[in-house]
Amino acid sequence: MNDRIRGFHRVVFIIALILHALTAWFSTGYHSEDEHHQVIGFAETWSGELPPGEQAWEYQARIRASALPWIAVGVFKAAHVGGIDDPFTKALLLRMLTTALALIAVRGFVRAMLDQLSADLWKPFVVLSYFLWFLPFLHVRFSSETWSGLFLLMGLTAALKNDRDRWWAVRTGALLATAVWIRPPVAVIVTSFFLWVLLVRKDTRQELFRFVGAAAVVLLLSVVMDSSFYGTWTISPWRYAHIGVIGDPEHVFDALPWYYYVPWVVKYAIPPIGLCLLLALLLLLWKRPTQPLVWCVLPFLLIHSILPHKEIRFLYPLADLMPILMIAGYQEARPVLTGTVNGRPLIRLCVGLFAVVNTLGLAVASTSPAGNGRVDLAPVVRDRPMSEPIRIAYLTDPKFAWRVCFPHFYRARGTSDTIIATGMTVDAIPADLLIARATDVRTLNDRCGQCMKKIVSAEPEWTTPLLRLYSWGDRPEPWMLYAAEPSK
Repeated sequence: MNDRIRGFHRVVFIIALILHALTAWFSTGYHSEDEHHQVIGFAETWSGELPPGEQAWEYQARIRASALPWIAVGVFKAAHVGGIDDPFTKALLLRMLTTALALIAVRGFVRAMLDQLSADLWKPFVVLSYFLWFLPFLHVRFSSETWSGLFLLMGLTAALKNDRDRWWAVRTGALLATAVWIRPPVAVIVTSFFLWVLLVRKDTRQELFRFVGAAAVVLLLSVVMDSSFYGTWTISPWRYAHIGVIGDPEHVFDALPWYYYVPWVVKYAIPPIGLCLLLALLLLLWKRPTQPLVWCVLPFLLIHSILPHKEIRFLYPLADLMPILMIAGYQEARPVLTGTVNGRPLIRLCVGLFAVVNTLGLAVASTSPAGNGRVDLAPVVRDRPMSEPIRIAYLTDPKFAWRVCFPHFYRARGTSDTIIATGMTVDAIPADLLIARATDVRTLNDRCGQCMKKIVSAEPEWTTPLLRLYSWGDRPEPWMLYAAEPSK
């Protein structure tokens, strides 16, 4: 890597550091329920702070790795020693910790991969690696999907860089095993990559033994950590796999057709970008089937397509491989595109469209709270001058109240909750504050002897039309916080 690209990378890294810090600040709450309930919720359960009725069933099933809950326990205890007990600040510390790990992992991977690309593609690859629109958002998530993906990235860095030392296999095995411990489905990627090392690159037997030996040591240590966390003999990856294959009759998951991930990638990565990702994978499969990216991405995508239960977050461990996938795919397509009459104008048009869409996505994802944003309402509730107990009513379908009610971690002390079923006729709101959607509140105002004064929305209002466009119109209205006042 020459001095020019090294300097460019340094500038991009500094800008990325600032953007990631801002994203960590704004991205309050959690993207999926598992990000909170099976990490922070597990830490609360282990510490004896979470009421039994709010404990996730996965804790008793012992199917989740203890790695992130252990880290959360450590961060919370250290924060308490430092005089920090505010839950929003403690959650911010977890996001900042994830950000630091992400930037270290991405920086190392970028430096390792540059020599495998044409020099004129180095700068686009560097920029995409930090600023592909969904990456800063994922880089602040204290979740198993993000952390397993980052350890996967560091393991691949150790194995793929040109200047490997004699201990690369040990580091790779340890890092990839940690990724599997944190999120067991990543074992599909690790297995297929190991087969690539064995069958395509044909590394020496001694290096393969080091790889497997280091992985085995980490997995044995994970058993010790899990067993200590749960207080009984536990192999969490095995229990996770068992539940995933056999199922649990008390917790039936949705089943979707095998092809769902293809349209989901197009939709949720935003169509121009999602199409680029799929086309790049197909092109590399055709032109470079022995490329390690193909061996990592394709089996993982196929296995998840076969499994009936699907969520787009299951693919997040692959997120940081998407910039190199797109650049490598473009590198293969460029000779054909530039050889046509309209090839170069078409490339400029596509790059311009990509840049506009990516910038809009980056702006929204980096300045919005995570998930449906309702956790962003919690500090507003806490800071309002009210006498205890703080009475909150949630206007929602009782079956889905868990999607809007504040988790124990973020609830102010002395808070009492009431669920008002959507469509129910009530004479008055039995609370000081109401969390609801605007349409439901208008209906309620027609039936109730109170009026609702809007305080704040759970998401920045300027992002609402963009988020609805992103979801193709199926995103519900944002949650709003209202104060109940007597009608005049």
